[in-house]
Amino acid sequence: MASKRILKKEINFLGSELINECFAYQQFHTDAPAEKIEEIANKILQKRNELVARLNLPTSEMTRADIKAYFKKINEEFIDSIKYLDELAALK
Repeated sequence: MASKRILKKEINFLGSELINECFAYQQFHTDAPAEKIEEIANKILQKRNELVARLNLPTSEMTRADIKAYFKKINEEFIDSIKYLDELAALK
């Protein structure tokens, strides 16, 4: 299991890369609706904030197996956030 610090850095990095992808898409596809692109960017920010907030929850009352499952679920949701690129590609 990765440490919380490393997982937070990865979440922040992926969030910023996805946001940059939204703005790059907006620059190269001027005919795409800007409101939809901003909506997708807001979803990305909300998901990033949610995951970081869940990482900060205290886990002292949890067993070792519960903690491992908890962080594994957060990591899976983090990886699933790539789906926002599919939403972006569907704007054509």
